[in-house]
Amino acid sequence: MCELDTNKLCWKSAKQLLKPDGSLLDDINDYEGIGRKEYDFRSFMTLNSIDKALESYQLEDVDAYSVLVGRLLRWI
Repeated sequence: MCELDTNKLCWKSAKQLLKPDGSLLDDINDYEGIGRKEYDFRSFMTLNSIDKALESYQLEDVDAYSVLVGRLLRWI
């Protein structure tokens, strides 16, 4: 979805995923992400594991790479 070798969104690719009838928001609203998982969780799937993996990143370095990714890291 990004332009080659950048973090810039390629709108030509993105608009192909958008439906012309505007039902994208309906699809997002209808998505059921909650439910019983039929598999066992592995150690790398836990929040503690994710926190440990992200500890090594400095927010200033991530912001220099991409402000959006930096905001995402702060949110996580």
